[in-house]
Amino acid sequence: MNTVCNGDLRERIKSLNPDLLSREIKKWDGISFSKLQPFLLEHYWHGNASINIFRIVGTEHPDYAGLSWIEFLEKGKRMNINLDLYKDNPVYYYETRKKEPSMYFRSIDGGDLYIGEDGNHRTCIAKAAFYLEGSSVLHGAILNDYRVNWEMKRIYDELVETLRKGGIPWRIEVNSERISREDSGEWMREFFRTFLVVSDLKNGVVLNLDLEGSRSLLENILRREKTWRFWKSPFRIKTLSAFSS
Repeated sequence: MNTVCNGDLRERIKSLNPDLLSREIKKWDGISFSKLQPFLLEHYWHGNASINIFRIVGTEHPDYAGLSWIEFLEKGKRMNINLDLYKDNPVYYYETRKKEPSMYFRSIDGGDLYIGEDGNHRTCIAKAAFYLEGSSVLHGAILNDYRVNWEMKRIYDELVETLRKGGIPWRIEVNSERISREDSGEWMREFFRTFLVVSDLKNGVVLNLDLEGSRSLLENILRREKTWRFWKSPFRIKTLSAFSS
C-alpha cells in the first residue's frame, strides 16, 4: 500500500490533471428516479460490496454536483478534515471489511454509480489516491441497485399520451407489489410486479393489466386509431368495455 500525504495528493492530481478526475460530477436525478420506482422489477442491496471507484460518476448531494472531482478535492467543505483522516488512517480505504463510517452508492440496471447518503469526500479522496497508486477496487461499501421494467414504463407512457391526444376519459394508475424476497448475511434481493389499473370514468369499468395485458390494450387502441384516421374520423373511444372481455 503506497499512500501519499494529503498535500501531495492534491498537488500531484492537480499537476497531472487526469481525464478521469477532470470530469464533471453528475447529479442523481431523484425526481426521475421516483417516477421509475413503481416500475421496478428488482431491488438488490449489498452491505459489503466491492466496487470500481471509477464507475462512480455522480452524487445526490446538490452542493457537489457540477464540480469536477479535482475541484471537489480542492474545494470540498470538509475536505481538509477528511484528508487528515486519510493521512492518519489510510487503511480505511483499502481494508475489505465493511466501511465504518459507511459509504453509500446506488445504480440503475447495474450501470453508473452515484454517491448516496454519505461518502462524498471519501469517494473523491479514494478516486485520487487509487488513480495515483494504480488501484481501482473499493471494498466494504453499501450498494443499492435497481432493475427497471422499461417495457412497462414505455407502454404506460404511450398509453397516457395516446389517451390524452384522443380525449379519451380514462384514468391510468400504476400499482406495484413485492412478490418475493431473498436475503442472507449482508445482501438482499426483492422482486416486484407492476400492473396498470385502467378506469373508465364514465362507465365504471376497471381493468387490472399485467405487462401482456397492457401491451394488448395499447395495440388495440392504436389499431383502432389507425382505422379511424384512414376514414378521417375523430379518434374517440366511448367506453373501456370493448377491451374488458
